[in-house]
Amino acid sequence: MSRDEIDHAYDGSTVFPDVPQWRTRWLERNAALTLSPAVQLDVAYGSEERQKVDIFPVGDPNAPTLLFFHGGFWSRNGKETFHFLIDAFHRAGFNAVFANYRLAPVADFGMIVADALQVSRWLAQNLQALGFAERKLGVVGWSSGAHLAVLLEESPVVGAILGISGIYDLEPMRISSMNDLLGLDEEAVAHHSPTRLQPGVAANVAPTTIAYGGRELREFQLQSHDFYEARRSQGCNVVVMPIDDHHHHSVLEALYEPAGVLNPVLVQMRAFIR
Repeated sequence: MSRDEIDHAYDGSTVFPDVPQWRTRWLERNAALTLSPAVQLDVAYGSEERQKVDIFPVGDPNAPTLLFFHGGFWSRNGKETFHFLIDAFHRAGFNAVFANYRLAPVADFGMIVADALQVSRWLAQNLQALGFAERKLGVVGWSSGAHLAVLLEESPVVGAILGISGIYDLEPMRISSMNDLLGLDEEAVAHHSPTRLQPGVAANVAPTTIAYGGRELREFQLQSHDFYEARRSQGCNVVVMPIDDHHHHSVLEALYEPAGVLNPVLVQMRAFIR
């Protein structure tokens, strides 16, 4: 596909006019939250301004901890936008940690990936200091955050992963106008595209669920299916989960709503976290 064709293929706002309404709804939900005194905001995991996390304890000293990566094409948004998912993670029995990471174009792609690795290691090393059980992490990401989550699949500190509506092969991004911000070259695509990577030992890959909206744009659906097929063929524990009647933004309702179909996935993740 040409650059213009790829831009159109990944731009849901041209097909789903309610995209701005979802963003507004998320912010309204965040504004209505009442935070516990135990919450810690903007805790540094590194020396850079955006290397910070927000920490929401569930109140159970034996609970596992979940790390969430926000989306935004690696170049926009922040952890605060997605606080409305706190209750979903708490319902499943997780402490919830929302991470910021450096963004393009100020950060190059290698720095963004390095932040995902750094925050996961920092969190694992500081669980006891935070008053949390020293167990492996659950990791959840949406959109570009799903890409970062899945890149942690072989990390020894990660026990289970949920990627929602992710981009797992970066080659379309290299061709697209997004690359004016991302600065991807062929080497970066090869090194940072989960679909193109070969896990060392399948048994060491964290069990992974790849979810996406059944009304997603075709290219987003293919991103999920291609990654799933790659890992399935490599013998990894991976499940693909289309979610009917949802597009790229509305799919987060499957977490937010207590009856949402992704809530049981969070509960299942706990079984892999020791």
